[in-house]
Amino acid sequence: MGWITNVDQDDEAKKILWLTGPAGTGKTAIAGSITEMCDELDLLAGGFFFASFAASESRRSKRCLVATLAYDLILPLDDDHPFRRAVIAAILRDPSVFCRRLKDQLRVVLVKPLFNTRHQFDAATLPKVFVLDGLNEVQALNSGKLDKHGARLANETDQEEILLALLSASNDPAFPFRIVVASRPERVIRNFFSTYANHATKENFLDEKYDPDPDITLFLVPRFAEFRRRYRLPLSWPSEKDIQRLVNTASGQFIYAATVVRFLEGGSHPNPRDLLEAILSCRYQAQAVSALAPLDVLYTGIIMSSPDPLLAFRWLIVIDADHNAPASFVNQLLQDSEGQLEADYLLENLTSLIRMPPAEDHPSPYELYHKCLVSFLLYQGLSDQEMAETLESSLTFYLKRCTDVMIRKSPAVPLQEPQESDFIYRFPELDDRRNICYFTCHAPFNQQGLRALSECDVVWWVHRAILSQGTRRGERRISRWFEQVHKKMQALEK
Repeated sequence: MGWITNVDQDDEAKKILWLTGPAGTGKTAIAGSITEMCDELDLLAGGFFFASFAASESRRSKRCLVATLAYDLILPLDDDHPFRRAVIAAILRDPSVFCRRLKDQLRVVLVKPLFNTRHQFDAATLPKVFVLDGLNEVQALNSGKLDKHGARLANETDQEEILLALLSASNDPAFPFRIVVASRPERVIRNFFSTYANHATKENFLDEKYDPDPDITLFLVPRFAEFRRRYRLPLSWPSEKDIQRLVNTASGQFIYAATVVRFLEGGSHPNPRDLLEAILSCRYQAQAVSALAPLDVLYTGIIMSSPDPLLAFRWLIVIDADHNAPASFVNQLLQDSEGQLEADYLLENLTSLIRMPPAEDHPSPYELYHKCLVSFLLYQGLSDQEMAETLESSLTFYLKRCTDVMIRKSPAVPLQEPQESDFIYRFPELDDRRNICYFTCHAPFNQQGLRALSECDVVWWVHRAILSQGTRRGERRISRWFEQVHKKMQALEK
């Protein structure tokens, strides 16, 4: 609010605030609160909340955006207010104005009337802020008739047009308003704010820096008090430890906490304790599955936006399995062809689920914003057989990559020095539960694959393991490699 009221002098020249963060972190709730507070203080110029799930096309598309903002702005003004008269006159002169490009709509309907009436009233008396939420949910007209790739490009084109129009208006000296834009950090939006609008934008990213855990706790405590009264439960339920487990599982995402509360509020179960424990322990049985269906829709929808959702999900499983490995190492291990970085191709639309370090940041790992994301997606709505098949294909995928490294003495895509030496040095450091032995024991790997592994340059790898791990630790690891690989080969040969 300080930025809106010009108290935040350091960012006085920046007219756009981008409120962003992972899926489910409460961006819409915050945008709604900002809207309510500004309205109470007579600071709200107008607002638009996009929603891809809305039945009305006007809530999903860009078509009604400028008309809505103009209507919101002039509605409270007196009939004889010069700016109100100028806006209405501009529309009457050109009734088709709302069929033009958004940039032209804003110029004709807002910017030019503001400039033409600048000496007839004090612009400081106008409200100060427009609020737009859900920009990443904007859908192009008729995008539903296109294939997946075409629809995504059309949607992104409209999203970028909205941003370019807002930036153009905000750059005009006659435009006195500030603009709050709330969205996920999707590729086209992220690129826009980091390039074209970098000079005009203040960014607020809702991550651990803002420590949402106390607010989530504050949200949960009175709800559980109500549950205790309703079901006559003891004051000891839920324990502080259980509330903390919920907060930790939420990983800063309000949507998780809100979904759990809605489930417990609306359930017909006579005692919510068992349901809460099922959710806390990630045992997504039938009742818990229905409880967390909104999360399934949210996460599945985001993953399906990847050009190759299945491969992207396999990457997520690998990243979750060895979450301390540097992102650069994971990319080198999993990429199987030269050209565009596969991680960018697969994960660029998933940045609301996973933090991707910049290319120049070699030591930092990937970070899943929701700690239980992979477990949730595996359990949610999948039968035991489907879950087993998904895990099996992912483990086989990872095992194949590891085996190729063992045979080639390098990743599939050749690296330059010193990157290749760094990769080979780090490869034996894969966590004991995630290394090549683990996957040969637990993944479905055929005789041909195991024989290929057994025929790799053992002496060379022994030397590298000792260099990487030290003599004693390296010897223990080598012993496990031999034991596990050959034990499974013997079992297959019987």
